[in-house]
Amino acid sequence: MRSVQLIRVVCVVVALGLAACEAQSNDANLADGSTQTSSTSSTPVFEGTTDEWAAAMVDCMRAEGFDAHVDGTGYAIPNITGDARRLASEANSLCKQQVGVIPATPMDGEQLALHLGALLKTAECLRDEGYSVSEAPAEAVFIESYSSGDAWNPYTDIVRLDVTDTEWARLNEACPQP
Repeated sequence: MRSVQLIRVVCVVVALGLAACEAQSNDANLADGSTQTSSTSSTPVFEGTTDEWAAAMVDCMRAEGFDAHVDGTGYAIPNITGDARRLASEANSLCKQQVGVIPATPMDGEQLALHLGALLKTAECLRDEGYSVSEAPAEAVFIESYSSGDAWNPYTDIVRLDVTDTEWARLNEACPQP
C-alpha cells in the first residue's frame, strides 16, 4: 500500500514562544525546503500575514508545476517522492526568492545561543542515528540567518532524503526538534 506523502511548510514556535519558519514533516506531512542549510541574507522578507504568504507560495509553486494548496499556516503538495521532492525543494527556494520569507521574531544573543545549542544536540543525535547532517554555521552566521528567517536546522538535511513516514516519526522521537 502506498502512503500519501505531503510537503508542508509551516511556521513553528521555537524557544520562548518566538516564531520561526522552517520545514517540518511527520506521518501525514512530508516537508521540504523551507529552510536552507546555507544562509542567504538576500532573501526578501514577506510583508503580510502568514495566510497571505501561504497563498502567495501556493500560487508560485503552482506556477512551477506543483499541485500545491494552503494547509494551515503553510502549504502542502500531496503525493511527492523521489526526484519530485528534490524538484519541489528547488521550486520552493525559487519561490522564497520571489515571494519572500516570514521573518523570525528576534531573539537576543543569549536566546539564540541556547537555541543553536539545542540544534547542535539534535544534529549529534541524527548523526548517531546514522544520518549525514551538515555542519552548523558559526554562531554569528546562525544569528544573522535566524533574523532573516533562513536559519540552519539539522532536520533540513533529513527532509531532503526519501525517508519513510515511519522513519520520520522514529527520528523525531529519538532526536526531537527544538
